Amino acid sequence: MKQLTEWEGRSLSSRMRWVGDVPKLRRETGLCTGLLVAIHTQDLRRYVIRNYWKMKALAPRLAGRWRAGETIERLARKRSFPPIAIARIVASEIGVSKADFRKMVNCVEIEHELPRDHRRLASEVAKAVKHDYMDSPWSLRIYRELGREGERILSEWLEEHGIAFETEKEQKGGLGVPTPDFLFSSPQKIDGVENVSWIESKAFFGDLQHIRRHYRRQVSRYEQRYGDGMIVYWYGVSKEAGEEGPIRQFLDPSIFEDRPGMRRLQEEVPSKLVTGAVKGSDQIS
Repeated sequence: MKQLTEWEGRSLSSRMRWVGDVPKLRRETGLCTGLLVAIHTQDLRRYVIRNYWKMKALAPRLAGRWRAGETIERLARKRSFPPIAIARIVASEIGVSKADFRKMVNCVEIEHELPRDHRRLASEVAKAVKHDYMDSPWSLRIYRELGREGERILSEWLEEHGIAFETEKEQKGGLGVPTPDFLFSSPQKIDGVENVSWIESKAFFGDLQHIRRHYRRQVSRYEQRYGDGMIVYWYGVSKEAGEEGPIRQFLDPSIFEDRPGMRRLQEEVPSKLVTGAVKGSDQIS
């Protein structure tokens, strides 16, 4: 897998207005679908987090435009914002309860009678959910599937190499106790690196911003409690993150290149996200 620079990652991101641009860019660059999806969705999520409260401050205006006839999808498209996020802001402004909004997003029948504008919103949310690749139930299932696929590949590789481990679920955690994806019963030599006590699996692209956040929130706590470990970023890390970032040891995903499941991780599962966004979630096989 080619190691991208931070500039190359930003350049790729700027060429993807939405996830539907991924197939064209994949043909032009030869980069795998999973990497391109990761770069786009990571940057989009950062944009949403940075700007959510600014968007929320526009709630009266958004609700006014919606009441005047603009759809949730049009409001979202004009502001390059996920439609469910826009719908949530409008819902709060027009008095939809959080419980009712969750039911709208999950397409669960609301048993009590709704006002006319709430019914209209429910109808538009049902349509928006089918294409929202950031916050919809179907997209969240795909992100979880990507995570599980990476963990499955890694667990099979560890078992084949006779390395005993506990998964995150098997570890005796507890409130505030950090639990890496794989904790070894004793330090191991992994891919030439000595004294590795744990491994974390991430179905992300590791640019500097993500690496620094990951280190601050998780990795530093693992190091304090268990000692040195490794992280596998399944879509690689940027050149600068590998050289300048606070995480010292990465497990190169290319050592798993020929293993069963890598195609699912690189192409098949992330392609579901593209299909759902472009054609609708009911077209995902």
